[in-house]
Amino acid sequence: MKKIFNFLIIGALLLMASCQKPEHVLPTADRQGITSITAIFTWGPNQDEEMVKYLISDDKADEYIVPIPWYFPEETTDETTVYMSKIRLTAELEPNCILEPSIGSQIWDFSKGQKYEFTFTNAQGESRKIFIGAERTKSNKCDVLSFSTVTPAVSGVIDNVAGTILLPSLESIPASAAKVELSPHATISPDPATVRSYDETVEYTVTAHDGTTKKFTVEITIPDKLDRGIDKTSAKQLFNLDPMKLGLPQYDVTGLYPSLAYIEKSLVVSLGNGTPLLQLNGLSGAKIGDIDFGFAPYAITSDEAGNMLLCNQAAKGETLYIYKTNSLSKTPEMFHSFVNETEFTTSYKLKVIGDVDGDALITLAHFGSWDAEGNAVTSGTFTLVTIKEGQVISTEFLDMKEGGIAWKDGFSIATVVAASTSKADGFYESSYSDNTLSWIRPDMTVGQALPTQDGGNAWARNPNMLDSKSFNNCRYMVLLDGKLQKKSV
Repeated sequence: MKKIFNFLIIGALLLMASCQKPEHVLPTADRQGITSITAIFTWGPNQDEEMVKYLISDDKADEYIVPIPWYFPEETTDETTVYMSKIRLTAELEPNCILEPSIGSQIWDFSKGQKYEFTFTNAQGESRKIFIGAERTKSNKCDVLSFSTVTPAVSGVIDNVAGTILLPSLESIPASAAKVELSPHATISPDPATVRSYDETVEYTVTAHDGTTKKFTVEITIPDKLDRGIDKTSAKQLFNLDPMKLGLPQYDVTGLYPSLAYIEKSLVVSLGNGTPLLQLNGLSGAKIGDIDFGFAPYAITSDEAGNMLLCNQAAKGETLYIYKTNSLSKTPEMFHSFVNETEFTTSYKLKVIGDVDGDALITLAHFGSWDAEGNAVTSGTFTLVTIKEGQVISTEFLDMKEGGIAWKDGFSIATVVAASTSKADGFYESSYSDNTLSWIRPDMTVGQALPTQDGGNAWARNPNMLDSKSFNNCRYMVLLDGKLQKKSV
């Protein structure tokens, strides 16, 4: 039975996480109090980072205890005990409310369970005494993040609310071990690694770090199948990370051309500057480590069948090599190579739609350059590699400049992706140069163009990140239009 898995990852969120403003809870008419209290590290490797944001539901309470995570980051075993004596707090208040003394004016010691007295005054001038404290709290998360049997290999469809895990299989599963991933520091009983039959319903109990339990039933079933596309209600954000916590540079460092790939339940990150690849857990975003293939690619991507592609950088007259692997434990093998016959360098925008072991199209945009006088030389070209039945049948250098598409160097590097595995369906293109999303016909003329700018303000939007994939009789194209924001303190 062929099993198809669809993972849609908007990778640039990983590199923008450090620029986001903290969530602001808008005031409501019936609230006259404190909206949230945030605890912040004052020293150590996570200095100035948020420990927790405590959203307050009862704004009329006289005491608020901020729950400090037992471990930080949550998926590690790094305890927060040593930080309890020096914590900075900030509070969000409804309009015209006052908290005295100023909660952010000093460093607070909660190492011995202390609670501090404040005077809270609402918008009507009414005052009352409140107490604020903080204590380490064990996690109550007890979700199943992934569940799959080993023989045969069947991935379960998990509903953490209903407590069900459905194994979509037409085959009997009379004797198999299972692999499971849980919320950080949760445990499961009985042991899924024990070989057992799944032909009858199997029950598991997941226990959170704080002792909270949740029961799950596992059973074989044939779920209803949509005729087209995906069920949008099943999509959820898995994680949103600050890249600096992963050891990555700040977003404003020049010379970085990040790209992402998803393989074997891992998110792989390339910075495009010759440094090693970074491997993250695809469910939690936790750092697993660096990947050393013996060479550092300049761009990576994934096809729709579990293959990761990697390539080098090639200037005019140089050879560009495309490698592929279906496992992070295997050294990538050379898949295809060609001489870059254009005057522009290529590598940073490697994209693929389809299955490179079947039918697929690979695109690589060529970025612009600068002449001896410092003038920008615009590019509108890209390489198209056509694959049929796992074999490369053509490599073409296509030029869109006559159709009015051209871009420069730097932030304006464009992305070009194929609309399907057939050249006849055309391509999508977007860049910083013109701030438009264009559909390009097979003859390289513009079929349609949509503006990506907001009210004419295109500064720092950099809408040059595109990808395309097919799933269940539907074609998908995604554009990330990222507007940079300063981090609030």
